[in-house]
Amino acid sequence: MAARTIEELSEMIARTSTELSAGLKSKGIASPRLQDTTATSFEAVSENAARALVDAARELETLRYIQYHDTSSLGTLLEFNTPALVPLDGTATVAELAAKSGLLEDKLTRFLRYAATNFIFREPEPGVVTHTAASAALARDPQFCTWLQFVLVNIAPISVSIPAAYKKWPQSEKLEECGINAAFGTSDTF
Repeated sequence: MAARTIEELSEMIARTSTELSAGLKSKGIASPRLQDTTATSFEAVSENAARALVDAARELETLRYIQYHDTSSLGTLLEFNTPALVPLDGTATVAELAAKSGLLEDKLTRFLRYAATNFIFREPEPGVVTHTAASAALARDPQFCTWLQFVLVNIAPISVSIPAAYKKWPQSEKLEECGINAAFGTSDTF
C-alpha cells in the first residue's frame, strides 16, 4: 500500500463513512455509537467500504501516535537490531538483512511483513524493505530500542501470564506465585 497523506486519509474516511451511513440508513439501522451495546455489521452494507474505513483510520492514527504494540514480530526485530540495519534514506533487501542479523530469510520476511501491517517498516517491492516513521524513529534512538526490546521480550511474557498465575494461585499473596513465575516456570521471587 502506498503511503497516503492526511488529506487523502481524511477524504477516504469521510467518503467511506458516508457510504456506510447511507447503507445503514437504507436498512433502517441507526448509525452506531460507542455506548451502543449491539454490534453493527458494516460488512453487511459494504465489505470494501468497511475495510477501507478501518485501514484509513488506523493509518491516520499511526501518523499521530506511533504505536509499538506488536510484541511478537517487533520484539524479534529489535532482538536482532533490524531497525539499525536498514538505511534511513534507502532500502535493504531481506537477504542482506538476514545475512547481517543471522535470521533465516523466510522467517525474517514474515516478521517484517507482520510489522508492516502495523506501519513499522514498508516493503515497496517483494524482498525490499524501507523505513516508515515508526521504524526510522527506532533506528534513530538506540536507547528507546533497548527499553522497548526489554518491554516486549522480557516484560510482555510476564504481563500475559498474570491470568494463568491467578488461575493457578487464586488466593495467593506469595511473592513467588505471580506472573513472572507462571511466565518463566520459576519459583524465584521477582
